[in-house]
Amino acid sequence: MSADEILYLLNHLKQKRLGEYEFLDFLYRSIKKGLNNPQLLSSEVSTYFKRISFKTALMNTFQTGGIARLIEIGAIGIKKRGIYTNYYIKNSSSSLDQFSNSFKATAYQKN
Repeated sequence: MSADEILYLLNHLKQKRLGEYEFLDFLYRSIKKGLNNPQLLSSEVSTYFKRISFKTALMNTFQTGGIARLIEIGAIGIKKRGIYTNYYIKNSSSSLDQFSNSFKATAYQKN
């Protein structure tokens, strides 16, 4: 995705689908603090959804979808070693808002 597309998507999510944006930010921050594999992240996601009685399969679906979205926008990367998967933050941003702001700066410089 281009910087403009990423910025548009993040702005759209923040304005129209705030819950999804907040969950993506939660995943991003969780990976940033070291919960960088599916197993570690699952425990944190179950805590995030504790107030809602989601079944494990549904939480796993949300987690997988959120990770895919973060990879798609270039916020995180994925390393695979055999059957093991690890995630890593691809920049120095501490939150999804900071990540988004880096694209705003890029868009501003283009104009």
